[in-house]
Amino acid sequence: MNALDFSPALKELLSSNQLVGKSGKSFDNLGSRSTFNNLVVLRNLFLALKPARTLEIGLAFGASSLIFTESHRELNRPPQKQHIAIDPFQSDYWDACGLMVNERAGLGGYLELVERYSCFELPALAQKNLKFGLVYVDGSHQFEDVFVDFYFINRLVEDGGIVAFDDSSDRQVAKVLRFIDANLNSGWERVDLAPFRADGGKSLKWRVGGLLGKQQLVAYKKIGNGLRNADDAFKQF
Repeated sequence: MNALDFSPALKELLSSNQLVGKSGKSFDNLGSRSTFNNLVVLRNLFLALKPARTLEIGLAFGASSLIFTESHRELNRPPQKQHIAIDPFQSDYWDACGLMVNERAGLGGYLELVERYSCFELPALAQKNLKFGLVYVDGSHQFEDVFVDFYFINRLVEDGGIVAFDDSSDRQVAKVLRFIDANLNSGWERVDLAPFRADGGKSLKWRVGGLLGKQQLVAYKKIGNGLRNADDAFKQF
């Protein structure tokens, strides 16, 4: 059985070659959808954690959001905006495609769309003292943006929660991950994603990618407060 069969809306989205937005804008290149393997991993991480709240940066066509919203519904939770998606370009560039796929699936009540930059919204969430059990980072891939995203996510993830970074082999994203590995390893540890993949981590390409630091998705589990003390030595990365 396909690990994503639980969501008819997601299956339809992944099989589509074209999407039409709210104003009629047509998208023939759907490459911005999260990959099948990424989606399977997110689904299995959700099932393992059963987080009360989830968060993602970047909504685009809505594939990853369906993992979260559909999984919240599957646990028989009443719709209370348990999943927050931050995407300043959803209504404009993406023509509300991601929002629409959730609404058509009857999942709109589980999704809170925030259409402003994550560098402004994440500190606002931190000020509200909100906590999330699973976070997916798939927004801007510029170093400074990913770094700022994680700076606040570090404060938003609950103990034992997980943050997953898409396109982790991108050199700018990878540099942020090297900073985490070098300087925050007392609060964060890398998650072995092999058990969460559809192939159980048996893919030779995936295993070689791990050895070369070229895997597309990397995740960390929060094992401490994740904050550096003022007298902590700074390690080059």
